[in-house]
Amino acid sequence: MKYYRDRDQIIVYPPFKDRVEFQNKSHGLLLNNLQKNDSGLYTARISGAQNTIVAKYMLYVLDPVTNPVITQQPSNDPCNVTFTCRGHDLSVSFGCYNYSCDESKETSDEDKTLSLHFQNKSIICNHSNAVSWKNGVIKMSLCSSEDETKQSAHPHIVWLWPVIGSLMAVVSLVVLGLAFFTLRKSRPKDEDKPNDTLPVQPSSSA
Repeated sequence: MKYYRDRDQIIVYPPFKDRVEFQNKSHGLLLNNLQKNDSGLYTARISGAQNTIVAKYMLYVLDPVTNPVITQQPSNDPCNVTFTCRGHDLSVSFGCYNYSCDESKETSDEDKTLSLHFQNKSIICNHSNAVSWKNGVIKMSLCSSEDETKQSAHPHIVWLWPVIGSLMAVVSLVVLGLAFFTLRKSRPKDEDKPNDTLPVQPSSSA
C-alpha cells in the first residue's frame, strides 16, 4: 500500500485490497484474513528526494498444528514398551520399563516442535508452533510395580507349596495310623481270648 500524507490518501494494491487497515497517526498497518502466501519480508519506506527504509518485518503465516498421535509397540516383556508420537512430518520415541521411562524427547523443524514425556503414569505428547498448541495423552497399561514388588518380596512362596503339600500328606498318614492303632487297643479282650473249655456231657444213671 501507499500513503500520501499531503492529501491523506491511501492506495492499496492487489492482492491486499479490502484486507488492510492503516492508522494515519501511528502509521501502523494491520493485515487481515492472513493467507499462506502472505508470508515474506515487509518493508516501510519513506519516499521523497530520496528513499529511506525505516522498518523491516518478516512475516510467517503458519497453519495450526495437527493433533499428535501416540502409538505403543509392545515387546515380549509386557513391562517393556516403546511409545512413539507423530505430528505432521515429525516423530519422536522413547522406551518405558514398568512405570519408569526414558528422559523427555523433543524434535523440531523450521516452525513446529514435537515433544514426548512421562507424567503421572501417562504418556503426553505436545505438538506446537508459534500460533497453536495441541497435545495427546494416553494412560499407561503396563504391569504394576506393586505386583512386581510383592513377587520379589516373597520368592519362597513358589517353591514352598510342594513342601507344604508333602508335609500335609505325611501328617495325614500319621493321624490315620494313630487312629487305627487306638481303635485296635480299645476293643474288649474277651473277643480276642480263645475258648479252651470243652463242653460237659451230662451223666446218665442206670
